[in-house]
Amino acid sequence: SKKKEKPKLSEIHIQNLLKRAIESHRKGFRREAEQSYKEILNFAPDHPDANHNLAVLMIGAGHGNVALSYFRQALQKRPETDQYWFSYIEALIKLKKIDEAKIILRKGLKLGLKGEKLNKLTAKFGSVKNDELEKLMNLYSSGNFKQVIDFGNSLLNSSPFNDQVLNILGCAHLALGSNSTAKAYIDQTLQINPLFPAAPG
Repeated sequence: SKKKEKPKLSEIHIQNLLKRAIESHRKGFRREAEQSYKEILNFAPDHPDANHNLAVLMIGAGHGNVALSYFRQALQKRPETDQYWFSYIEALIKLKKIDEAKIILRKGLKLGLKGEKLNKLTAKFGSVKNDELEKLMNLYSSGNFKQVIDFGNSLLNSSPFNDQVLNILGCAHLALGSNSTAKAYIDQTLQINPLFPAAPG
Protein backbone atom coordinates (compact mmCIF):
# COMPACT_ATOMS: atom_id res chain seq x y z
CA SER A 1 0.00 0.00 0.00
CA LYS A 2 1.21 3.48 -0.82
CA LYS A 3 2.26 5.70 2.06
CA LYS A 4 -0.19 8.52 2.50
CA GLU A 5 1.36 11.83 1.51
CA LYS A 6 1.05 14.56 4.11
CA PRO A 7 -1.30 17.23 2.86
CA LYS A 8 0.63 20.37 2.07
CA LEU A 9 -0.43 23.71 3.48
CA SER A 10 -0.31 26.68 1.17
CA GLU A 11 2.29 29.35 1.89
CA ILE A 12 -0.49 31.85 2.57
CA HIS A 13 -2.14 29.52 5.07
CA ILE A 14 1.19 29.03 6.86
CA GLN A 15 1.76 32.81 6.97
CA ASN A 16 -1.70 33.30 8.48
CA LEU A 17 -1.08 30.60 11.07
CA LEU A 18 2.24 32.22 11.94
CA LYS A 19 0.62 35.64 12.34
CA ARG A 20 -2.00 34.13 14.62
CA ALA A 21 0.64 32.28 16.64
CA ILE A 22 2.77 35.42 17.10
CA GLU A 23 -0.30 37.41 18.13
CA SER A 24 -1.25 34.79 20.77
CA HIS A 25 2.39 34.60 21.91
CA ARG A 26 2.53 38.37 22.36
CA LYS A 27 -0.71 38.45 24.35
CA GLY A 28 0.53 35.68 26.61
CA PHE A 29 -1.84 32.96 25.33
CA ARG A 30 0.86 30.32 25.45
CA ARG A 31 -1.25 27.27 24.74
CA GLU A 32 -2.85 28.78 21.64
CA ALA A 33 0.53 29.99 20.39
CA GLU A 34 2.12 26.59 20.95
CA GLN A 35 -0.72 24.85 19.09
CA SER A 36 -0.38 27.16 16.10
CA TYR A 37 3.41 26.83 15.93
CA LYS A 38 3.12 23.04 16.15
CA GLU A 39 0.45 23.02 13.46
CA ILE A 40 2.86 24.84 11.12
CA LEU A 41 5.68 22.41 11.98
CA ASN A 42 3.38 19.50 11.34
CA PHE A 43 3.20 20.62 7.70
CA ALA A 44 6.60 22.32 7.39
CA PRO A 45 8.94 20.76 10.00
CA ASP A 46 11.87 23.01 9.10
CA HIS A 47 9.95 26.32 9.11
CA PRO A 48 12.58 28.60 10.74
CA ASP A 49 10.33 31.19 12.43
CA ALA A 50 7.94 28.60 13.82
CA ASN A 51 10.87 26.57 15.20
CA HIS A 52 12.55 29.63 16.72
CA ASN A 53 9.38 31.06 18.26
CA LEU A 54 8.28 27.71 19.64
CA ALA A 55 11.73 27.35 21.22
CA VAL A 56 11.40 30.78 22.86
CA LEU A 57 7.96 29.75 24.14
CA MET A 58 9.36 26.47 25.53
CA ILE A 59 12.20 28.27 27.33
CA GLY A 60 9.64 30.59 28.92
CA ALA A 61 7.60 27.58 30.04
CA GLY A 62 10.64 25.93 31.61
CA HIS A 63 11.10 23.20 28.97
CA GLY A 64 14.67 24.19 28.19
CA ASN A 65 16.02 20.99 26.74
CA VAL A 66 13.05 20.57 24.40
CA ALA A 67 13.58 24.14 23.24
CA LEU A 68 17.19 23.52 22.15
CA SER A 69 16.24 21.11 19.37
CA TYR A 70 13.83 23.71 17.93
CA PHE A 71 16.54 26.38 18.06
CA ARG A 72 18.95 24.07 16.22
CA GLN A 73 16.34 23.40 13.55
CA ALA A 74 15.77 27.14 13.00
CA LEU A 75 19.51 27.82 12.74
CA GLN A 76 20.07 24.96 10.35
CA LYS A 77 17.44 26.34 8.00
CA ARG A 78 18.39 30.01 8.23
CA PRO A 79 21.85 30.58 9.77
CA GLU A 80 21.99 34.16 8.51
CA THR A 81 19.36 35.31 11.03
CA ASP A 82 21.27 36.88 13.94
CA GLN A 83 18.30 36.69 16.30
CA TYR A 84 18.26 32.88 16.12
CA TRP A 85 21.88 32.76 17.31
CA PHE A 86 21.25 35.23 20.13
CA SER A 87 18.17 33.36 21.38
CA TYR A 88 19.92 29.99 21.21
CA ILE A 89 23.03 31.21 23.04
CA GLU A 90 20.98 32.97 25.72
CA ALA A 91 18.98 29.77 26.22
CA LEU A 92 22.19 27.77 26.65
CA ILE A 93 23.49 30.31 29.21
CA LYS A 94 20.16 30.13 31.06
CA LEU A 95 20.44 26.33 31.14
CA LYS A 96 24.00 26.66 32.49
CA LYS A 97 25.41 24.98 29.37
CA ILE A 98 28.23 27.53 29.27
CA ASP A 99 30.76 25.51 27.27
CA GLU A 100 28.18 24.73 24.61
CA ALA A 101 27.16 28.40 24.52
CA LYS A 102 30.81 29.38 23.90
CA ILE A 103 31.08 26.91 21.01
CA ILE A 104 27.88 28.21 19.39
CA LEU A 105 28.96 31.82 19.87
CA ARG A 106 32.30 31.10 18.19
CA LYS A 107 30.43 29.52 15.25
CA GLY A 108 28.17 32.57 15.06
CA LEU A 109 31.15 34.94 15.11
CA LYS A 110 32.73 33.06 12.21
CA LEU A 111 29.51 33.60 10.25
CA GLY A 112 29.63 37.32 10.93
CA LEU A 113 27.43 37.75 14.00
CA LYS A 114 27.67 41.35 15.19
CA GLY A 115 25.79 44.31 16.61
CA GLU A 116 24.77 45.82 19.93
CA LYS A 117 23.18 42.58 21.12
CA LEU A 118 26.47 40.78 20.61
CA ASN A 119 28.23 43.07 23.11
CA LYS A 120 25.57 42.36 25.72
CA LEU A 121 25.85 38.67 25.03
CA THR A 122 29.65 38.49 25.26
CA ALA A 123 29.45 40.40 28.56
CA LYS A 124 27.38 37.55 30.02
CA PHE A 125 30.43 35.31 29.80
CA GLY A 126 32.20 37.35 32.47
CA SER A 127 34.26 40.53 32.43
CA VAL A 128 37.88 41.43 33.13
CA LYS A 129 38.68 43.87 35.96
CA ASN A 130 40.43 47.10 35.05
CA ASP A 131 43.47 46.35 37.23
CA GLU A 132 43.88 42.98 35.49
CA LEU A 133 43.79 44.68 32.10
CA GLU A 134 46.30 47.23 33.35
CA LYS A 135 48.63 44.48 34.54
CA LEU A 136 48.36 42.79 31.13
CA MET A 137 49.14 46.08 29.33
CA ASN A 138 52.12 46.71 31.61
CA LEU A 139 53.52 43.23 30.93
CA TYR A 140 53.10 43.93 27.22
CA SER A 141 54.72 47.38 27.40
CA SER A 142 57.73 46.00 29.26
CA GLY A 143 58.21 43.27 26.64
CA ASN A 144 57.35 40.24 28.81
CA PHE A 145 55.46 38.57 25.99
CA LYS A 146 55.55 35.03 27.40
CA GLN A 147 54.03 36.32 30.65
CA VAL A 148 51.45 38.26 28.63
CA ILE A 149 50.40 34.99 27.00
CA ASP A 150 50.19 33.08 30.30
CA PHE A 151 48.29 35.82 32.10
CA GLY A 152 46.11 36.66 29.08
CA ASN A 153 45.05 33.03 28.71
CA SER A 154 44.12 32.83 32.38
CA LEU A 155 41.91 35.91 31.91
CA LEU A 156 40.24 34.31 28.88
CA ASN A 157 39.15 31.40 31.06
CA SER A 158 36.73 33.66 32.87
CA SER A 159 36.04 36.06 30.00
CA PRO A 160 36.58 34.25 26.67
CA PHE A 161 35.24 37.06 24.49
CA ASN A 162 37.08 40.09 25.86
CA ASP A 163 38.25 41.99 22.78
CA GLN A 164 41.07 43.82 24.63
CA VAL A 165 42.58 40.63 26.05
CA LEU A 166 42.31 38.87 22.68
CA ASN A 167 43.95 41.82 20.95
CA ILE A 168 46.90 41.99 23.38
CA LEU A 169 47.38 38.23 23.09
CA GLY A 170 47.48 38.62 19.31
CA CYS A 171 50.12 41.33 19.59
CA ALA A 172 52.22 39.28 22.02
CA HIS A 173 52.19 36.30 19.65
CA LEU A 174 53.13 38.64 16.81
CA ALA A 175 56.07 39.96 18.83
CA LEU A 176 57.24 36.37 19.38
CA GLY A 177 56.98 35.62 15.67
CA SER A 178 53.93 33.29 15.88
CA ASN A 179 52.17 35.02 13.01
CA SER A 180 49.35 32.54 12.39
CA THR A 181 48.42 32.37 16.10
CA ALA A 182 48.56 36.18 16.24
CA LYS A 183 46.26 36.45 13.24
CA ALA A 184 43.74 34.06 14.82
CA TYR A 185 43.53 36.23 17.97
CA ILE A 186 43.31 39.49 16.04
CA ASP A 187 40.63 38.06 13.72
CA GLN A 188 38.63 37.05 16.78
CA THR A 189 39.04 40.55 18.24
CA LEU A 190 37.64 42.11 15.07
CA GLN A 191 34.77 39.61 14.87
CA ILE A 192 33.70 40.62 18.37
CA ASN A 193 34.42 44.31 17.86
CA PRO A 194 34.77 45.36 14.19
CA LEU A 195 35.61 48.92 15.31
CA PHE A 196 38.58 47.83 17.40
CA PRO A 197 41.52 50.28 17.01
CA ALA A 198 44.77 49.09 15.49
CA ALA A 199 47.01 46.82 17.55
CA PRO A 200 49.11 48.54 20.24
CA GLY A 201 52.56 49.71 19.07
